[in-house]
Amino acid sequence: MKKSLIVLLFLIPVFCWGQSFDSIVDFSLGLSSLSDSAVVRQAVEDGRIVILEGLMGNTERIESGDSPGVLVSLIGGEWIGSSEVRAYSCRIMFNGDQWLEAFSEDGSIPAGSRLLAAVRITGVNGDSGEPEAQMVSFRVLH
Repeated sequence: MKKSLIVLLFLIPVFCWGQSFDSIVDFSLGLSSLSDSAVVRQAVEDGRIVILEGLMGNTERIESGDSPGVLVSLIGGEWIGSSEVRAYSCRIMFNGDQWLEAFSEDGSIPAGSRLLAAVRITGVNGDSGEPEAQMVSFRVLH
């Protein structure tokens, strides 16, 4: 009995390792694809992580309520042909007191930084129509 339990405990990580990274992260979505509300609804239902890259725009400190944090607008864009530029954005929530200091004027994340963020899409802001997300992890790109 003891030997079979040890073998079973050894095999659990092996079976879990077989999980595909693509089942956790949706690499098909980017900042531009979130401009479609149907895509946003599907991303919310899937609950998978999405990788977004862009410039940090406006930041809004959230100091009231149960979870303080910072709401960061991530912005990007692309040329359409040679005469039109299309802009995209997503509001990303960074929950926790530590982000209030990190995104301050003297913080470690300067205004206008280029961010690479792993996020979960949470919906669309009713007022602005912008997609909203919850930060899972991020890096400042230099």
